[in-house]
Amino acid sequence: MNYTQFHTAIKLHLDKTSSLELPAFRPEELDFWVNYAIIKFVKTRYSGLNVKGEAAEQSQKRIEDLRKLIKEVTISCTDPADSTLYKPNSRIAVLPDDYWIALGEDVTITVNGSTLRTSIHQIDTDKYSQQIEDPYSPHILHYNEANPLRLFYSRAVELIGDGNYTITSYHLRYLKVPLFICSLSEEVSSGDIEPGFTYLVGGAGNIIYNGSTYSSGSSFVGVNEVKTWTVNIGVPTVSKTTSNTDLPEFVHDEIVKMAANMLLENIEQPRYQTHSIELGTME
Repeated sequence: MNYTQFHTAIKLHLDKTSSLELPAFRPEELDFWVNYAIIKFVKTRYSGLNVKGEAAEQSQKRIEDLRKLIKEVTISCTDPADSTLYKPNSRIAVLPDDYWIALGEDVTITVNGSTLRTSIHQIDTDKYSQQIEDPYSPHILHYNEANPLRLFYSRAVELIGDGNYTITSYHLRYLKVPLFICSLSEEVSSGDIEPGFTYLVGGAGNIIYNGSTYSSGSSFVGVNEVKTWTVNIGVPTVSKTTSNTDLPEFVHDEIVKMAANMLLENIEQPRYQTHSIELGTME
């Protein structure tokens, strides 16, 4: 479905007759509820908080639900720019701009001139000291094998070894930010870019966004935590433009039903009880 078909389908689900008698919604309101449903769909299919209790990749249906969002990258690891801000013997891997949720990960390490691809050992901050003091911790090199410790930061992953080997690459399989629908074009200011939405450059000139240059007539998708763009040449404009989701076509009816259900809750009663139930499904 494109954004127009999403809107029509939701109206038909809400209507009690063929004359569309339920309250009218503006296009941007329908966009909001469809995009809210897209987020909910991905999260519940990833986590297993759904009617079948199946999480990502636990069945063929779940694989098909999310396959268009799955990406896999190899990221070169570097020493921290400021070692005082990170743990000793750590290496840093910067997450992709469109990263949303991790599915799987491992690393390549170099030991005595040989390379080895091995798993990581996930820890939380509270367990760090315990692991560092443990002589049998997985990150300690034993018989030329080790599993580096891993901590997540805002836009990076910290991988911690014991100093006897080098962590060279981080291999990440993840869900990217889904594309959201938009039925209206509107000019936006620098600082208002949202991840998952498509933007069109207009006017006379070009812009720089997230390190890339975009000329008039070209488009780009907003990425995580990069809200601003700058003028490179001339007097360009940037507009949020019409766009469609990149989720598979066969799940669109499920997204429509989710959006219609939330809209019914928004215009009908009782709302407190349903909101309480919904709150119990959030992570």
